[in-house]
Amino acid sequence: MSTLDNVKLLETKIEKAVGIIKQLTEENKKLKDKVVGLQEKINDLEFTVLSYKEDQQHIESGIQSVMDRLNQLDESLGQAAVTHKAEQQLPAQNYGNNNKDMFHSGGNYQGNSGYKPDHPL
Repeated sequence: MSTLDNVKLLETKIEKAVGIIKQLTEENKKLKDKVVGLQEKINDLEFTVLSYKEDQQHIESGIQSVMDRLNQLDESLGQAAVTHKAEQQLPAQNYGNNNKDMFHSGGNYQGNSGYKPDHPL
């Protein structure tokens, strides 16, 4: 091969290399733009995840608050039921024998006719 042929071959290879470099540069730019777009999506998704986590914490806190209130109400109702049951049992114990045990006033109880005091007013 002559020098002229070598120069033409070198020129062809250089043009081919320049074309490949140009193509790779364009592809690189597109990929960088795609990376920027994907990074923006990642940032948006991270923000969304954080927002969901905060919402979940608020929901869990609200549920816990409601559960605490329900437990307090349940305890109050339980105590009220015990008190009510005790109150229902007290009259049966205090007034069980035809109201004879209602007053312990030394014989002043006169059955169904009424109470007569020891001294007149």
